[in-house]
Amino acid sequence: FFAFIRSCYNQRVDYPGYQRLGFCLIGVATPSDFIQDKNRTPFNIGRAIELSGFKLQEAQPLAQGFAACTDNTKKVLQEVLFWTGGQPFLTQKLCHLVSLVKLPIIDGQEAKQIKQLVYLSVIKDWKTQDNPEHLRTIINRLLNNEQLAGRLLGLYQQILQQGEIVADESIEQNKLRLSGLVVERRSKLKVYNSIYQAIFDENWVNEKLAHLRPYSEAINAWEKSKFIDQSRLLRGQALQDSQAWAIGKSLSDLDYKFLAASQELDKRQVQRNLEAEIQARQILVKANKKANQKIGIGSIVLVITLIVAALTGTIATQQVNNANKKVTAIREEIKNSNQKLKLAQTKAKQAEDKNRLSEAKSQEAKNKSRLSEAKSQKAENKSRLSEAKSQEAEQKLKVAQEATKKADQALTAAKSELAEVNEEAKQKNEALEEAVQKSLVATQRARMAAEKAVKARQATALAEQIRQQAQTQAQNAQGKLLQLDKVFADIQQDMRHRVGEARTLTNIGKVYSNIGQPQKALKYFNQGLEILKQAGNPSREARALTNIGEVYSNIGQPQKALKYFYQELPIQREVSDRRGEGVTLNKIGKIYNYLGQLKKALDYYNRALPIHHEVNNWMGEAETLNNLGEVYQVIGQPEKALDYYNQALLIHREVDDRMGEAETLNNLGEVYQAIGQPEKALDYYNQALLIHREVDDRMGEAETLNNLGEVYQAIGQPQQALNYYGRALQLQQEISDRSGEGVTLSNIAHLNESRGNTAQAIDFYQQAIKVKESILGSIKVEELKASFASLQVDTYTRIINLYGEQGNFEAAFNYAERVKARAFLYQFANSRMNISASADPQLLKQEQALKTEIIALSQGLITIRNRPKKQWDNETIAETENQLNAREKDYENLLTQLKIQSPETADLISVDVASLGDIQGWLDADTTLVEYFVTDQRTFAFIITKNTFKTILLNVSPQQLTEELTLFRDFFDLNEPYPQELQQLHKWLILPLQPHLNTTKIGIVPHSVLHYLPFAALTDGKRYLSDDYVLFSLPSASLLRYLPEKRKSVTGSILAIGAPESTGISPLNYAQQEVTAIANLFNTQPLIGKDATESAVWSKANQSGILHLATHGVYNNPFNPLFNSIQLVGDPQHDGSLQVHEIYELDLSTATNLVVLSASQTKIGELSRGDEVVGLNRAFLYAGTPSVIASLWNVDDASTGLLMKRFYTYLLSGIGKAEALRQAQIDVRKEYPHPYYWAAFVLTGDWGSL
Repeated sequence: FFAFIRSCYNQRVDYPGYQRLGFCLIGVATPSDFIQDKNRTPFNIGRAIELSGFKLQEAQPLAQGFAACTDNTKKVLQEVLFWTGGQPFLTQKLCHLVSLVKLPIIDGQEAKQIKQLVYLSVIKDWKTQDNPEHLRTIINRLLNNEQLAGRLLGLYQQILQQGEIVADESIEQNKLRLSGLVVERRSKLKVYNSIYQAIFDENWVNEKLAHLRPYSEAINAWEKSKFIDQSRLLRGQALQDSQAWAIGKSLSDLDYKFLAASQELDKRQVQRNLEAEIQARQILVKANKKANQKIGIGSIVLVITLIVAALTGTIATQQVNNANKKVTAIREEIKNSNQKLKLAQTKAKQAEDKNRLSEAKSQEAKNKSRLSEAKSQKAENKSRLSEAKSQEAEQKLKVAQEATKKADQALTAAKSELAEVNEEAKQKNEALEEAVQKSLVATQRARMAAEKAVKARQATALAEQIRQQAQTQAQNAQGKLLQLDKVFADIQQDMRHRVGEARTLTNIGKVYSNIGQPQKALKYFNQGLEILKQAGNPSREARALTNIGEVYSNIGQPQKALKYFYQELPIQREVSDRRGEGVTLNKIGKIYNYLGQLKKALDYYNRALPIHHEVNNWMGEAETLNNLGEVYQVIGQPEKALDYYNQALLIHREVDDRMGEAETLNNLGEVYQAIGQPEKALDYYNQALLIHREVDDRMGEAETLNNLGEVYQAIGQPQQALNYYGRALQLQQEISDRSGEGVTLSNIAHLNESRGNTAQAIDFYQQAIKVKESILGSIKVEELKASFASLQVDTYTRIINLYGEQGNFEAAFNYAERVKARAFLYQFANSRMNISASADPQLLKQEQALKTEIIALSQGLITIRNRPKKQWDNETIAETENQLNAREKDYENLLTQLKIQSPETADLISVDVASLGDIQGWLDADTTLVEYFVTDQRTFAFIITKNTFKTILLNVSPQQLTEELTLFRDFFDLNEPYPQELQQLHKWLILPLQPHLNTTKIGIVPHSVLHYLPFAALTDGKRYLSDDYVLFSLPSASLLRYLPEKRKSVTGSILAIGAPESTGISPLNYAQQEVTAIANLFNTQPLIGKDATESAVWSKANQSGILHLATHGVYNNPFNPLFNSIQLVGDPQHDGSLQVHEIYELDLSTATNLVVLSASQTKIGELSRGDEVVGLNRAFLYAGTPSVIASLWNVDDASTGLLMKRFYTYLLSGIGKAEALRQAQIDVRKEYPHPYYWAAFVLTGDWGSL
């Protein structure tokens, strides 16, 4: 057909009519499908036409759609093209989004606003927003060819890492360009646009490569080690499988490099094996030589035996017997030598086989080389890189041939040496036969000597008399030994009786545990444990600790359960009980899962799983797989949860673990219930229920009954649901399953709420909360308390809303206080703990080692970052950061373990939430407290004065609050002193309350997102809230009870520290000036530059009335908030990073009345659902100060310096801390009107004067 078109084309000269012909080919093809060789194409074209994206001038008509949003349409279009690179589809889509949103685009803020729109509407959740489908099409083009996919991803990864690569006409590059992901510009391949680069980043590439490569994990680890860690290379069957997989595929340079290195390592391993065979033969020769020596010794013994036999027949006969035994031993040793010989022959054969494999691989290398040469001749116009690769392949072939040759030589030598060994062994066997003959002759001579010995008996009479005397002495000694043996036997018998007694006590405890009497079970388990400790039986002691921990877990005392599980771990490791260690790690993970600490749970499960596998504990492996499924179910990954559950179910059934099978069936039901498949859920629940009853697992039965109730409630059968809930509750109360009881009571309450039975719903919610708070009361470690409390928020929120609907606002307020910041209040009320004083020395040793490692890694990062940026080694930085995060996680786990096992933890007092009457009694007549509580239905504002209580229901949702606050904190226009967002928030949060705000001081108790709101800056467009009121903040109204006792009568001096040197972070330009000015006000010396050390804080803070820190706060650790920090100068004692967990250990209870953190966003932290904020300001409150001033965002350095100087000037005049802050903010407003400059700082805690 193409030839026909060519023919028509050629005849245009002879037949002009042919010039009117035109051919249109409609179909789908790529240029490479037609243009395989530009010099041999049947057309006169022979080239592909590149289609470029929109240029600014070409896209100008699209800018007309921006007219409603901005006057500067050209600038907006430029920002759109910056993100799309002119890609037509994305350009039109983004233009449409801009016009659709219709938000005003502020001059000078175009880049920021378009960036925000791109992130929210295109990048953030691209899988659901890829409509019409565009991004998935690119992925399909990349991955649809299995042979090329790895190569294409490798090329793209190279572009990401280097920014660009040289363009050529290779098939792979053309395929990559045709995917649309990259584009050729100035003979270089680059990523087409910023959107593609943000979505298809290195993490995405690594994820896709992981699915393609069978050795993905190994190659990534090898690359991360800078190609040094040879343990990551492939060997043996794994290498053969990978080479087979690679056949016919076009892979990346890294893949070929990895496979070549693996092959080289495998060859070296073969060589080492051959050397081992040679060494084995040398050992065999030594063994035979030793055998010869022993044969010679045997002969000498025979001669001596003959001489002695001439003197006494009895002794001679004995010597002959000894000689025979030695001959037998020699035979055995020769037999062993022969076995070693056979082993050496076997290994030699294996070496020969490996040599054949090496020859085969060499032949394969030859074939590859020939293929490489052929391709090289076809592509002479390709880059020098291709020639270099061909030379490298030839070099590797030569190396392989040389290795094969050496292997042949080694094998020949091995065979020769093996023949010599065979000959030597034959000679040794002949020598052995000769020795046996000599032994027979010696025996005959011994008989003759026995006859002569009769004559020598008279000569031995004296010797016999001496022997009898010695025998009498020996009998006396034997009698004493028998007495000692009897005493020892009695002791052993007593110990056996004691261990048996402990076993009996344990069995009685198990019976009581199974029938739902945990306290009696604990009594017998503890008696058994004491006996086992006395008996010195560590294995059984560990099992006893397990039994006690399980009881505490079942009755809702998770912290005590952890204490016993942590006690047994070192015992199991000491006695090398790997099976028990795996089981205990799994149990610890399950407790953390229950407490809501999912990352810790995953960590322990992943440590348990390989141990189960190592010791073939299939039942334990299945249980841990099931538990992993539970975690992924909670975090919203049902597919992964189902995968783990199905793996667990298969093993449970294979090992006939009926109880485990029922638990996994129940969990499968929970997944299908969560994803909206109630029929499947019911099927799994009913299967689980039958097995629970079959094996008498009453706790499991109660859980499944509760779950059945949830399904029937969801599908609109409330009566059926109530029946199941009732049966579950009865069982849970019978067996003291407190955690299960709390869940079921909440479900019954929710069912009554949905049916309009408000009174009954409230009653059951109250019962549920009582159960949950009893569990919460048993948890004394603050991080465990906070995570568990956050899981219970829904129950509190529901009862608060019901009381709100009834108009019972005092009850609603009471429950709002009970749910907010419980862990913080608990810790603030108790005295500081010194967990090191009574801790396990081994744990303290681990703690010190981890701390040292963390300091070294931190200092390493600071050293790198203090260099000019162009000298930074980003790979080393990333690797060090990963190591640091891992060590910090280990340290956090260890701190939790130290607290759990500390006797001081058990002595901490419980803290009750204050009543409304108590709170009013602690307020003075000129102070109003406004406590907010945000729910999905409504927002509560509780207004409390000394004599009044008022509740206002605000019609604003969490989403609305978040949107306005986010828009404000983007700080789009710093020239607008009264931002619209703050005006809207004022209308929602303050305006409805104003008739009731009749005092000069207002304390704000924020909730949820309101923790991040600067209340002082809320405005009606004319005045700010701080114009009319003195404001302060409290985490909980109940904190008022403890503030007076935290105040110190001695004011003390100020410790002013700031502008530290060499922290690895850009300096605060005005910090030195700020700290110096403040120190001058107090007539003291500031600590600045190299003197702004962490050690100064540790040594001087407890003597200072005010601690002022003007330095950076670092929030780079969302997963380990205990390691967020204030950056100071390091020294030999401290690393310079004053972290949250270290601040807890500071003693500020003696003199410190105020801590001021004049730094970047030092107030905020990770906010839990239980309103717990792990932040720097709360850490200082823990440490003993009654008040902290900290910032909500990264503050402006110059305006902050001015604000702090004015604050201290007012403070020294004698007014209160909150009033001084207010006056300073008013002063700064005159020079810096926008709230960004002055409203960030918030006073938390005591608002009075020093």
